[in-house]
Amino acid sequence: MFPDLTRDDVFIIGTERLWLRWPRLADAEQLAVTGGHPDVARWTASWPIHCDADFARERIVKQRARNAAGTALTFAITERAQWSRAIGLIGISVDDNGTSGSLGYHLAPEHWERGYTSEAIEGLVSMTRMLTRLKVIRAGVIPGNGASVRVLEKNGFVSTGWSLFDSPIRGPIDVIGFERRLRPSRVAPTTKVRALEAA
Repeated sequence: MFPDLTRDDVFIIGTERLWLRWPRLADAEQLAVTGGHPDVARWTASWPIHCDADFARERIVKQRARNAAGTALTFAITERAQWSRAIGLIGISVDDNGTSGSLGYHLAPEHWERGYTSEAIEGLVSMTRMLTRLKVIRAGVIPGNGASVRVLEKNGFVSTGWSLFDSPIRGPIDVIGFERRLRPSRVAPTTKVRALEAA
């Protein structure tokens, strides 16, 4: 769970070039254009191609509710010089067991290849590590999205192999799993010895 500090929309994260702030209903039209862009939506599991502002509003309402409940932290990505204009979304949802989180993100194509996604991921993951007890953050990449793979690897995520994900938009799809440990795993010494003996 995220702490009370994050559960109000005055909470923001600043990086070198970006502000990460709560999404607002006023962002709906811009986020519909961004999230529904064919070059963006084809790589996401939760935004349909050419979605409309009503779809974006519904998503924003749900995201704000989860932020307020502390079960997620989703932000609009904005440039510092134009903080009122959302150019993408990024968020971490706490999984049911409360020890891991799931990362998702998208960015408008005109802002690709500037390092914005990597900067936003590092800002959000660092803040999550500082404010929560989550042990690991996981992410899924649709096969063929090499740019997303590179961004995750740059931010310390490692591949965990292929799996099946039930997308609310696409139905069951193959994804490549990634994870980044926020805290070292503790393994009993006897387990290590047995593992070595079995090798």
